[in-house]
Amino acid sequence: MAAAGSPLTVAASATRIPLSDLLASPQPEAATLEIQGAQIRWRKDGTDPTASVGHLANVGTIITLENRGDLTTWRGIRTGGTSATVHYSLHRW
Repeated sequence: MAAAGSPLTVAASATRIPLSDLLASPQPEAATLEIQGAQIRWRKDGTDPTASVGHLANVGTIITLENRGDLTTWRGIRTGGTSATVHYSLHRW
């Protein structure tokens, strides 16, 4: 079962999937994220990315988070002056 979360605005400070979504019952086990509007950098090790450090994701990139740990540690930040929007679906088994 998948449920769409509210779109995330990824701006000049690190953004994460809201805890309220991660703690909802039943808790999600995976997620699919789609980058829209602007390029971002992201990490899933719990460390905040910067505009120049982290995995680069262009507009249209799909990111798959395959376990609960990745859901709780994922962070994104914009690379330039334009904020991105991340649309995501949380997957519950």
